[in-house]
Amino acid sequence: MIKCQYCGEKIRKDSVFCNKCGKKLEIKKKSNIKPIIIAAVSVSVLVICLFIVSGLVLFLNRDKLFKKDKQPIQDNVEVVSNTDNADTVLPEDNASTETVEAEPEIDVTEIFTDVKPGAWYVDTVKYVYEKGIMTGTGKGDTFEPDAELTRGQFVMILYSMEGKPEVSGENVFTDVNESAYYANSTVWASEKGITAGTGDENFSPNNIITREQLVIMLYKYAGMKGYDLTTDENALNEFKDTDKVSQYATEAVKWALNQDIISGKETDGELKLDPQRSATRAECATMIMKLIEKNK
Repeated sequence: MIKCQYCGEKIRKDSVFCNKCGKKLEIKKKSNIKPIIIAAVSVSVLVICLFIVSGLVLFLNRDKLFKKDKQPIQDNVEVVSNTDNADTVLPEDNASTETVEAEPEIDVTEIFTDVKPGAWYVDTVKYVYEKGIMTGTGKGDTFEPDAELTRGQFVMILYSMEGKPEVSGENVFTDVNESAYYANSTVWASEKGITAGTGDENFSPNNIITREQLVIMLYKYAGMKGYDLTTDENALNEFKDTDKVSQYATEAVKWALNQDIISGKETDGELKLDPQRSATRAECATMIMKLIEKNK
């Protein structure tokens, strides 16, 4: 029941006119604002509660979600731990996980019984051995660094430096047997102008090669390869035995000095070249190494 605003008569809630005074009643509509505000506040409180609960869950499970020893995994890659505990990223697809081991360092003092640690020629022997230019002697366990070198042996060394190319020329030396181990190398050296022999159609393959003869062949080999053949006209001035250098070997010796392929040796307080002395295998290895390294 409600009261009429005009006469105070009690009337029904759904009445439009007062039964007593007959006036039209003014019905006040209820406002919906309050319920809306209440609903909005309720939703906000609910969202805040959910946010707080979610944050609490993440905080409590942080150790499981973010372990220190795990890294983010990229697309199509696999994380593999190495022996140093450092993570290395390797591709999954078409990737090789095979470990490539470095080749062990060659120790020629263990290969050759006569190459002693600390000897001045250890590095040069190792150099020519690794490149297959000079190998062992006898049963292969000796290098004979101080042994004299023959002319046939030296042209064989030069031939090996070139990879032992096929030979098609004619043997012009009467003292070179076609079945000899140096036959092909001698024919090749003759074709390339590296040697003209020792006269009378002889090459003298078994003769010991002198230091100046070795330098001459190296000089002509360098010319064949297109290396620098610059000489120093004053190169011989500091040596006391320049009169021992053959006239036909002068340019080659000057070139070798200028290229630091030979440097001479001090004997009795005097710097000498010893051009007529026989060349040793160790000296040969050293000259070859210097020539190759100088012209890389």
